[in-house]
Amino acid sequence: MIRQFADRAVTTLNGALSDSVTAFTLLSDTGFPAAPFDVKIDNELLLVGARAGTTCSSVSRAQGDTVAAAHDNGATIRHVITAAALRGLLPVVRYKPSDTSRQTTSFSDDPDLFFPIGANEIWQFTFVLFASAQSTTPDIKVMLNLPAGAAVGVAVHSHRTIVGGTFPTVSNGESQMTGNATGASISCGLKQAAPAGSDPPSVIAYKGVVANGGVAGNVTLQWASSGSSATPTVLLANSHLVAREIES
Repeated sequence: MIRQFADRAVTTLNGALSDSVTAFTLLSDTGFPAAPFDVKIDNELLLVGARAGTTCSSVSRAQGDTVAAAHDNGATIRHVITAAALRGLLPVVRYKPSDTSRQTTSFSDDPDLFFPIGANEIWQFTFVLFASAQSTTPDIKVMLNLPAGAAVGVAVHSHRTIVGGTFPTVSNGESQMTGNATGASISCGLKQAAPAGSDPPSVIAYKGVVANGGVAGNVTLQWASSGSSATPTVLLANSHLVAREIES
């Protein structure tokens, strides 16, 4: 969740607040940002999920390891920047610590390359994949495992043949790029037709935007071999992802 920020927003409670109520009224809303934002009342941190004028609602209590408490009418309310708010501004970065080998053509989740997404959040992501195989005609196919109700658009860029995009495939003689607006499977070549083991690993950039529905979960890279082979397709160590929330 991306918090909103403002400078020097301070007021007082207009009415007492119990330790369980999830709405309260500001004496003045001057200087306060649009929700969501964090406030501190006495020693408690609270996350305001919605604000209409001086009325704050959908409030999450006891944030940041503080304790929910009752607060008196006239208690000072101060807009603050919390550790959780700062973490929300940073990208998620994950990498593969070791190779993963597969010979199956059935998709399954990669154990390392995933990121969490909250309900109704929008994230931008890039997976950078280093892949190889010993077969003379290997391929890897990739797609995403998404929470129910999520929508995604992706683009794939590789220096080898790409098959399966619903967008036209663009080639400049050295690389190819395509994509689709559904997250459906896209296959990428890993080698030219050459003696086994003669080519270096292939590099594939798989990027896009996912708009989640009302169910939180993980966005996980799924991959498999495009065709049966006596030798495995390998997703190599140091393949990685960078993902950042852009709207909530």
